[in-house]
Formats: sequence, structure tokens, C-alpha cells
Amino acid sequence: LKDLPTGEWYWRITSLDSLGRKLISKRRKISIRKLTAVEVAVEEKRVNEYKLRLNLRSPFDVDFGLQVSKPNYELIRASQDFNLTGFSASGFNLNLSREISSYRVYSNLSWLSGKAFDSLGYHDSSLHLGLQKVYDWKLSIPIWIGAGFSMHRLSSYQRGAASNELSDTTLSAIGLHASLLAQPFVWGNKYLETELNISALSQVTISLKANYFVGKWFYGLGYEKQTLEKDGEISVSTMSLNFGYRWQR
Repeated sequence: LKDLPTGEWYWRITSLDSLGRKLISKRRKISIRKLTAVEVAVEEKRVNEYKLRLNLRSPFDVDFGLQVSKPNYELIRASQDFNLTGFSASGFNLNLSREISSYRVYSNLSWLSGKAFDSLGYHDSSLHLGLQKVYDWKLSIPIWIGAGFSMHRLSSYQRGAASNELSDTTLSAIGLHASLLAQPFVWGNKYLETELNISALSQVTISLKANYFVGKWFYGLGYEKQTLEKDGEISVSTMSLNFGYRWQR
């Protein structure tokens, strides 16, 4: 259609059925008009902003970030129900993405550890693997949508029936994963990158991150909510601060 000159064009479809009879569809009309100078300028500006954001990602990106977090655990197991709040300054995130044709293969690893009680700690981790594809919805912002698999590992605790002493255990879950990533604001070599991640099946996880980039360095905030039912229910809400570097090639 983009090669047709302006004006009104009429078209219909002609085909043959299995008996060789000719079938003709109703006549349809399409109108093609020339864009005004203002519309052309607006579209050029949109395309330039779209390409600017698209080039923020290189063919091969590696993000490494340190994480300070404050998780809050709520455990419900039979008649046991208690809350636990921790603090960790020993977490990290490692994100890899590689451009392959019109897709990106990505791998996101997150690891967090800390002390829960005098003798017990927690070691939580997650891994996302999948493919991303960029979509142009006639906006100035490229929207990256991804899908794949997720693996989560959570720490859990329980009290002894007789001794009332706490012991720790590890809960694991594998599920499906979806992600959405965009850079809504750009100021020269500074920009804001936002990311939404959702995992489901045996465990439901929703996380939202917003990182502010200055060149290759970034810092930002994150929130994650995890719910897992396995011999009871464990719910973990985590607020985090991130600081890291993006290596591009």
C-alpha cells in the first residue's frame, strides 16, 4: 500500500472453488491520502526517538549489580503463622542478553543471602531464561516483550513439634516467565529503564524494577512479591536498592 499514489482505490478478490467455479468478492474501497507537513514532522520525530531508545541496547549486554534488600517473610504452615523481616547487603544480579536476528536471548540471575535468626540464615535465588522481541506500537518507545522459563529457590522455616526450635529448609519451584522492558525517558546519555517480570505455575512471582542509567553505570529501586504453596504457604515481599554497571559489545 505504501507504493500506491494518493487517491481512492477499489479492489475485489477472485478465486475458484473445488468445482472450478469462479467466486468474486464484494468490491472494497481504500482511500490513500498524502500526509501533511506537520504529520510528516511528527512521524519523523517519533521514528528518531524510537531508534534512539532502540540503540540503547547493544548486540550483547551484560549487567552486573549489587543489591541491598529488605525481605519480609510470612509463613503459614498448619497452626504455625509467623512473620520474619531481614536485611541483606550481600545480594547481586547478573543479566545477560544477546541479539539474534529480531530476537534477544536473555538470562537473568538473582541471588540474595542474609541472617534470619542467631543460628539461621536465608539464601534465595531466581533464574529466568527466555526470548525477547521488540514491538513498535506507533509509540516513540520500543516495547520489549519476553517469555520463557523461571526457577526459584526460597528459604523456609518451621518449629519443632516438641522442642519448639526453629529449623530451616529450602523450597524450589519451576514455572513459566513473562517480561516487559522499556526505556520511557531519555536525556542524552542518561535514561530510565523499567522492567516488569511475572512468573507463574507452582509459584507466583511479580517484580518491578526501575534503574536510572548514567552512561554505563546505573542505580535504582526494585520490588518483588513471591507466593508459594508447598506444605503450607510462604509469602515474601522484598524491597531492594540496586547499583551496577552495564557492559556492552
